[in-house]
Amino acid sequence: MYWRDDPQAIVDEATLRLYYKGRSNSNNLTLGAYRLLAPWVDSQATWTQRLTGANWVVPGLGSGSDYLANGSTEDVLGDGGSWVEIDVTEMAQAWVDNPSQNYGLLLRETSAAGYVIYDFCSERGVSPCTAAQTPQLAVWYR
Repeated sequence: MYWRDDPQAIVDEATLRLYYKGRSNSNNLTLGAYRLLAPWVDSQATWTQRLTGANWVVPGLGSGSDYLANGSTEDVLGDGGSWVEIDVTEMAQAWVDNPSQNYGLLLRETSAAGYVIYDFCSERGVSPCTAAQTPQLAVWYR
């Protein structure tokens, strides 16, 4: 993607795809994607710090302070072995409009019907996931 070459680019559609492997029981889950509002470093981030010497506004990340309160949600259906797609078009457009404020996104449960563990493949393709099952971001723009 080369939208940074065109600051007037319009994102027509952006979809985050996550491969859903399975769940621990039949309880339902709604997954949300939220735009992060501050820089962070994955190897330094903890419950209280987003990077060494810089705290999250709220420990564990606060809605409206560490991540945008309104996000995109998707119900995770079935018993696994399928893709979950979350519309992140507004987020992608915000990243195009302000590339220096692209801090990524946060995935979190927005609701669940009781205790349940959902299993998704990661970007590292941890076994038994394959490289083809890693998260994908598809962006259509003009």
